Amino acid sequence: MKILHINSYYAKSYFYKNLFEEQLQKSLEIKVYIPVSNKFLNNNFDYGKYAKLSHCYKDWERIVFPFKHNKILKDINKKFDCRNFDVYHAHSWFSNGYIAYKLNEKYKIPYIVAIRNTDINVFYKYMICLHNLGYKILNNASKIIFISPAYKSRVLNELLPRNITERIYDKCVIIPNGVNHFWIENQYSKKNLPLSSNIKILYVGNIDKNKNLLTTCKAIELLLKDGVEVEYTVVGKVKNFKIYQELLSKNYVNYLGEKSNRELLNIYRENNIFIMPSKTETFGLVYVEAISQGLPVIYSKGEGFDGWFRDGEVGYGIHCQDYIGLYERIKNIMLDNIIIVPNSVKQFSWKVINEKYMCIYNEILSGVCR
Repeated sequence: MKILHINSYYAKSYFYKNLFEEQLQKSLEIKVYIPVSNKFLNNNFDYGKYAKLSHCYKDWERIVFPFKHNKILKDINKKFDCRNFDVYHAHSWFSNGYIAYKLNEKYKIPYIVAIRNTDINVFYKYMICLHNLGYKILNNASKIIFISPAYKSRVLNELLPRNITERIYDKCVIIPNGVNHFWIENQYSKKNLPLSSNIKILYVGNIDKNKNLLTTCKAIELLLKDGVEVEYTVVGKVKNFKIYQELLSKNYVNYLGEKSNRELLNIYRENNIFIMPSKTETFGLVYVEAISQGLPVIYSKGEGFDGWFRDGEVGYGIHCQDYIGLYERIKNIMLDNIIIVPNSVKQFSWKVINEKYMCIYNEILSGVCR
């Protein structure tokens, strides 16, 4: 079976390599096309011999959808014999999905398309002129992949016109992003005893506006007024220096910089709760990492991780700006004894996820898919 992955996000989201390596182990013949702008800086990451990173459009052309994507379409046809594949796998709805849609139009090869955070919160929200094109991409796809139950519900029930939802409903599938196998191999279960006077809160990820760390700080300051001792450990890369400086001004914040997975293992285990109230989030693999180490989590309602567990099972969802709600949920976790069930993250292993994709590819080629 020959699969052409169209994945512009692989340029920076290196976790996709886990999926591609799994597919190689299953003897799939894969190629991965990664279109980037002329200003994208090459790095030392090994994308794999099956991948082609292509600087195929000018940076300013990103703001003009037809310019950028018609250049990408010409380029992919130069780089590959696009007739020589069984399935196209587009890893986003608009950018990558448009390319798969146009290739399907020309070569009649089926495609699947994933819907991501950027598709919903940028393309669909602000580029109304692309709505009709977006509907065509979904109508012609053999399968539509949602990263989470929350995103499926939001798109089908709130964003799309009812007639479009009715047409595509039966071909919608929920498949999460996977976590590095390191976290599956090193799962850790611990008893989170009720905490009344102190708590260790952890965040792992980029320091930027989207991750909403200052909302967590507001909730922490309510805890401090209650007489609770709080240590807030922050791990990750600084993307917004102003937020970073504000964090450092707070005496309860402990910033550790960037850490390797091996170093993070102990950091997760030393803390009591993981909090990331992102404004938008395609998935949020760090939630899964935290759960794998026995930490309850607090995540954003309506975003990527929401819906994978029942409320209270591994933690709670909150509205991202609701610091009072966040404060109350922290108190809930402090008083409750949330025990993370071993293997609760197994569904997020790339092996399991690839098996789901294999089933989809086989369904498409056997003519089962509509």
